[in-house]
Amino acid sequence: MKRVIKKVVELTPDWLLSRFIDGWLRDVNGRVVISTQSIESGNWIALALETLGIKWSCGEWGEGTEDASFIFIFQIDDIKIGCPMCYERFMKDDPIKSIEFPNEYD
Repeated sequence: MKRVIKKVVELTPDWLLSRFIDGWLRDVNGRVVISTQSIESGNWIALALETLGIKWSCGEWGEGTEDASFIFIFQIDDIKIGCPMCYERFMKDDPIKSIEFPNEYD
């Protein structure tokens, strides 16, 4: 008789975001853009943001090139409770004053 071992693994949005993003920027209006170069990582990031139930948008930067990145934009305060580690990490950096992301969330 075959023995089956089952184990439940819980993945939190905070864990997913901390593992699958390649970089991020924050603007002076409280928006964050995070990026990844892998579609697989992009799927995990989308899952994390969907699980949080926040407004976000996604796009591709450098579409059709070798260095294309998938980007996700959302309000940083929207992850404050659900992703405290990432929130703290994103808040440590000074906002990029010369960058202003689209006003989709105003």
